[in-house]
Amino acid sequence: MLLAYGRANCEARRIYQVRYPDRRIPHYETFSPTYRRLRGTGNLRHQEPRVSAVQHSVAVDEMILQAFDEELTTSIRIVAATLLNMESLGGCSGRWEACISLHPCSR
Repeated sequence: MLLAYGRANCEARRIYQVRYPDRRIPHYETFSPTYRRLRGTGNLRHQEPRVSAVQHSVAVDEMILQAFDEELTTSIRIVAATLLNMESLGGCSGRWEACISLHPCSR
C-alpha cells in the first residue's frame, strides 16, 4: 500500500480499496509512521530499540573495587565522578556505569 501511496499522489487509500475490495482498508494515519520509518531507516519493519549490554573493562572494574575497598562508605556518585574525571584527563578509557552494578547497596 505504501508503494501505491507513492505512485498515486496521496490517493493510495482509494486505489487500495479498488484493487483489494475484500481487504480491510487501513486508517489514513497508518501510513505516517510507516513512511517516516522507511525514510529514516530504509526498512519497513518496526524494531524495538535494543538495550546495549554494559561492556566491562578489567582495568575500570579493578579501579571501582579499589575505590570501595579503600572506603566502604564511598558513594557510587563519587566513584563515578572520579572515574569520569580521570577519563576526561585521559587516564581511564572504560565505562563508569559498572560502579552501580558492583556497589553492595545497589543489589
